[in-house]
Amino acid sequence: MTETPPFRTVVLDRERIAHFAEAMHDPNPMHRDPDFCRSVGLPGPIAPGGMVVVAACHAAVRVHGIESVREVDLSMRAPVHVGDVLECRLTRTGEQPHDGSIALEVVVIADGDRFCAEGTIVVDPKGACA
Repeated sequence: MTETPPFRTVVLDRERIAHFAEAMHDPNPMHRDPDFCRSVGLPGPIAPGGMVVVAACHAAVRVHGIESVREVDLSMRAPVHVGDVLECRLTRTGEQPHDGSIALEVVVIADGDRFCAEGTIVVDPKGACA
């Protein structure tokens, strides 16, 4: 197994989270409305899961290139809050002998110590479109 240098996002502030949710046409008030969030027991808005997926993909693209990503399978384990910085860690777990693609294990940590997502990203190191 080979680990790549971790990728860290900028601070996910309220504005970035709201803009991402708007761009995804996600009307969920959990991404925009602090009063609603407090009413359901959250300290404030949370990032859409897609924002975490994008950060994980960015980590893979930094190392393997934008044309390389073939599959993404990421599961959220905890919410990402306003003020969090995400750290995406990729570990190469294997190569597919039939096509040379590489499986990367992904772990996403929020705010330095909170495990928030995990999964796999499959990349084609040749970058050729399938």
